[in-house]
Amino acid sequence: MKKKHRIHHLTSQAAELEDYENVISDLDSKLEGVQKRIQELKACNSTSKLSRSPDGEPSEPRSVISKELKYKKIQQKMLADQESLAHKFLQSRASIAAVASTPEIIANLFASSPLPTSSGSTENLPTATETDTSKENYEINPKTRTFSSPIQNSLMSLSHSIISTSLIELNIRYALFDKKLTTHFPGTDSLYRSKLFQNMSDDKDKQELLSNMSDFCIVPSSNSKSFLKSLHPKKKEMLFASFRRSDHFADKESQRYDMYIHKSGRWRNYEDSDTAKQISAIRGPVFESNTVSNVHYFEKFQTLFSSYKSERRPLKHINLVLEIARILASDGKFIPSNAIFRDLLDKFGEVGLTNYQHLVYDSLPDFQHRKTAWADGVASHSFAEKKLIHFQSLIEEDPQLLGSLIEYNTKRGNASFVKKLFAYLEPVHNAYPQSQTILPHFMTKRFDSSSRGSNEALEKPILFENNIIELAIKACVDLEEYKSIDKLLNKLVFNSIDTPSGLKIFSGSHFGSDKLLLNNFSTDEVVNKLFNENILCMLGQVYVSSKDLRRCEWIAPIIQKYITKTDSPKLSTLYKSIVHLLESIQSKNQKDSQVRHHDMHGKSGYSITKIKKTTAFEETSNHTQMASFTT
Repeated sequence: MKKKHRIHHLTSQAAELEDYENVISDLDSKLEGVQKRIQELKACNSTSKLSRSPDGEPSEPRSVISKELKYKKIQQKMLADQESLAHKFLQSRASIAAVASTPEIIANLFASSPLPTSSGSTENLPTATETDTSKENYEINPKTRTFSSPIQNSLMSLSHSIISTSLIELNIRYALFDKKLTTHFPGTDSLYRSKLFQNMSDDKDKQELLSNMSDFCIVPSSNSKSFLKSLHPKKKEMLFASFRRSDHFADKESQRYDMYIHKSGRWRNYEDSDTAKQISAIRGPVFESNTVSNVHYFEKFQTLFSSYKSERRPLKHINLVLEIARILASDGKFIPSNAIFRDLLDKFGEVGLTNYQHLVYDSLPDFQHRKTAWADGVASHSFAEKKLIHFQSLIEEDPQLLGSLIEYNTKRGNASFVKKLFAYLEPVHNAYPQSQTILPHFMTKRFDSSSRGSNEALEKPILFENNIIELAIKACVDLEEYKSIDKLLNKLVFNSIDTPSGLKIFSGSHFGSDKLLLNNFSTDEVVNKLFNENILCMLGQVYVSSKDLRRCEWIAPIIQKYITKTDSPKLSTLYKSIVHLLESIQSKNQKDSQVRHHDMHGKSGYSITKIKKTTAFEETSNHTQMASFTT
């Protein structure tokens, strides 16, 4: 047993030795590989030391350089292949386009489906045979071309607001049993909501509404239907007449939502889902040309409002506003600009439809100003006060909008925003020697160039019509903001220029002084061009009412010269009032002066001769000063 165990032990040791030999041979082979790698690195190091770049820096190994060259060659080959493929594609596309543009193929493509027009009909469109004969029919008939612009959103927004407001008024009249509806709007029962007041939620708004309407009742009643029928006819007519001047028709939240949908362009989305058999998207106005022109809209608006003023039919304002809504949402030959909204703002104000004028005003700001233009205001039913930035781009596009905004806010007593609008009428002063002969120093010293506020948004050059100053002065008179009048007069005198289309008022920091009236006309000519009868009347009335002696002394000679050239009963009466005021103040000053001299003589022992000389000198000076006004 011991011998066998010994033999087994020897065989196991022999096996271990064989394993050691394998391990050693592996280590030897690895060692040889390491030594070869070391030799290669030494060889590379020696060659890199010998090879230097022209600037003395060691260059790349040759193996690396050769790899980069191969990579560049591959890239160049790939680019060449792509270029050849691109040329082949262009050639193929040109050949396909040449074949597909033949009139025969185009006629076959549209033979079964006529092109839609902007009005939804196919009249005046070229047929397939006409298209076969000449492809220039596309240029001959403009109805085959359609263009659109972002102003579609504004047009649809205002049209939708007008229709919604008119529907609200019609439903209120229907709920209050207005007999004029059945007479002048027959067959419109589908527009009305039956039991309007009964379906209202019983909240504090409804209770407040019913309590206010209880003053109109002849006999109190608990039944809502009999309650509405028992309203006093005359008081009910007064209520209906007030609808045209009320701003409370549109709920603030619903109005904000409607303007957001339209101004953002979301109204273009489908009313039904894409799984419907037929797409039922809202269709906006389509224009036949990409030319911007408002002439067509101005003519239509002028015709509508002229007929409205002469018409005597009841509920004529409903017909007017619905026709305007139809025009805004209809197709046109040219693309309108935002100036048509300014025209509607003015015309609605002229005829007293301030309800719809308010809708135009709220729809003016761009969608980018939605967070501030449509924010909650102090009153629960209105938006926050508009900011100057909301109308900045609109005024730059249409400078006449500034006068419309001033008039709109003046009639509503919004003095704070009117003063903000006057930022465009900030005077820009330069050294003009003869300016002091037109405006006295006490009226110009507060408006030199150093006091001008820095606002980059208002530095862009804009030319306003000359009547903008007259509108602004009238706003100051109506709002009793007399402190701003001097600034407006400085703007009128210092920043009026002569253009081929007439006098203009420029706004901005830089403008050529060669066209200024002060540099091209004499003092009398400048005064005659700038100060018309209306401006002189407003200034004189303000100065007389406020008993402003210095400004009365300044304007009296100007009015006197105007009267001598032009017969004006208003200015003649005003001039007499100014002279009377100056004489009364002068007389009062003389009496006060005599009293002071008398007191001084009694206290200090002045001689009577000295007092007489002083009084005589003052009387001579005063008479000399008044001679310029009375001669």
